[in-house]
Amino acid sequence: MLPILRPILRNRLKSEQGRLSDIVREQNLSPEEVTRMNTEHEQLSRSLEDLRAKITEAHKSILSLEVAVANRGAATEEAVDAYTRLLSTLGLFPPLPPGFEDIDLQVELNTAASQPENLYKGPDVRRTIRPTLSALNEIKRSERATVENERIKVDHELDQSVLECENLEDEMNELEKEVIALNEQADDVREAGQREAVVSNGEIARLQRDLAQARTAALANGVGVKSRLKTLQIAYREQIDKVERLRDETVRAIVKNSTEIAMFKEEIPNN
Repeated sequence: MLPILRPILRNRLKSEQGRLSDIVREQNLSPEEVTRMNTEHEQLSRSLEDLRAKITEAHKSILSLEVAVANRGAATEEAVDAYTRLLSTLGLFPPLPPGFEDIDLQVELNTAASQPENLYKGPDVRRTIRPTLSALNEIKRSERATVENERIKVDHELDQSVLECENLEDEMNELEKEVIALNEQADDVREAGQREAVVSNGEIARLQRDLAQARTAALANGVGVKSRLKTLQIAYREQIDKVERLRDETVRAIVKNSTEIAMFKEEIPNN
């Protein structure tokens, strides 16, 4: 702009100087008038120089403003891009949650627009965007608090379940020990019963032999041996009763142990 103005100003000064010279020749001015005119001319020259300096400063200011506007526009475009990416990340593109269906938070920036009103397209930042984002943030904060409470509740229930499992494991270990003990007792009872049965069977065989011998002797010796035969028969009956009683006790012990083992096996799946 300044190189264009300089020739114009120079021509204008020459024209003004020529006009003043013509006026001086035509009007036959006095020295005082010429001096006054020269003074005015000098003042006009200084004013013109001041105006040139101001034009130069204005030109520099315009260049600085253009650079600042360009930088500000680029920064604003980056901010709008970051804002748009944030909307996408947070899922805030239309449609918004209930209560905000009619609001579109997207904005557009046109730095090439010639009119200021065309630079920005979108809802009002102070009246719409900020209040809407604050309200949505409060909703999300409330939802996060609810989720956190649920997480704490689930963690507590999980801890309780782990504790119950540990207690159940301890109970199962104790029951397993009891089953092992019951099995050992059952084995002991079974072995004792078997030993008693062997002894009783031997005793019965001996009594049977004695009874046979007594019968033989009774037939050979007559009625005098009846008392001994009676005694042997009573002893034989007592031994038979003892064997039957021992057998019943053994069976009951085995049934009891088997029942307890079966009940334990039923308790394990239920637990």
